[in-house]
Amino acid sequence: MSATVAARNPTPRRAGDAAPEHGSTTIPERVVTKIAAHAAAEVPGVGEVGGGLGRLLGAGHGPTRVTVRLSGREAERTATIRLGIAVPYPRPAATTAQHVREHVADTVERLTGIRVGRVDIEIVELPRADAAGGRAEPR
Repeated sequence: MSATVAARNPTPRRAGDAAPEHGSTTIPERVVTKIAAHAAAEVPGVGEVGGGLGRLLGAGHGPTRVTVRLSGREAERTATIRLGIAVPYPRPAATTAQHVREHVADTVERLTGIRVGRVDIEIVELPRADAAGGRAEPR
């Protein structure tokens, strides 16, 4: 699914005139998914997920799973977002998840105009910080 946002005419109009539409913008679920993943990775305390071969292939960065579902009519889309994240030990998981939830919802709404109805978060890893460099090791 994708969301379509109608473009409005920027020219002045008289009172009572309907605003003419000059086109539309379509935002596919895959784009909203990428925005949500980037936003989650921007939150302090969200660690890298995975390691080994996954990290070499570029898969060990940010959330491990991001799913976006768009519902509603084209001009009134609502997103439901599900994220799987890593929270390095001993960071508070609930607080970090709340920061991720707020930042992802705000970022998706700001960049797409799509209302975010729900952000579900699953803590999938609890890596511990390596004493030498502060990097997280998966547990």
